[in-house]
Amino acid sequence: MTVILTLESHALMEFKRAKVKRDGFHPKNQKESSQVEDGEITQVLMEPRSLVLITGDARWNYLHQVVQNNSFEFEGKEYHRDRRISLVLGSK
Repeated sequence: MTVILTLESHALMEFKRAKVKRDGFHPKNQKESSQVEDGEITQVLMEPRSLVLITGDARWNYLHQVVQNNSFEFEGKEYHRDRRISLVLGSK
């Protein structure tokens, strides 16, 4: 599970399905390399003081990133990014 607490400003997170190659070692010691497949990108608006939990398929089979633009559009509304603080916790 990955937990992301977003403070102070809006952010736009994108998810895209990825292939993950594993090197065959014990699961706790596996090295992973991800390759992005062509596919649809799903966007999620992270509001100030929001908590995002990423589990299951979204955690293990998708790459995620926060869009680094100073402004972005989501569902027809324009957002301007100011300083943003995020607390990210992850576990295997």
